[in-house]
Amino acid sequence: MVKKIQTLVTKSYTQGELDREKANRIATNLSRGELKNYIRGLKDYENERTVTVVIPSNKLINENEVKEQFEKAFFGKRVVIKTNPDLIVGIKIINNDLIYELSLKNTLDSLKEYLSYNE
Repeated sequence: MVKKIQTLVTKSYTQGELDREKANRIATNLSRGELKNYIRGLKDYENERTVTVVIPSNKLINENEVKEQFEKAFFGKRVVIKTNPDLIVGIKIINNDLIYELSLKNTLDSLKEYLSYNE
């Protein structure tokens, strides 16, 4: 059944983009349980194909330049840029299940934890 769902998920795409008509046709022919697995499969497939980059929301950073750089670094993946006003300095990269957080707050928290551990 897992193999069937994976096949249906890949057949739901045309030229790398989700084809809504295909997805709707597939969904109408599935049982309730299969539909839940199909939707989960679509979400997982999108997560595998997407890199989310969270940057500070300030005017010094050009979102288009950041997106171009990450599209080069993660060739073949869709790059989504989000801004976070709470992020003062740094960047957060979410690539499927991997999360890289390079921020001033994260660095200071790590330093604080390290110093309190070594007392």
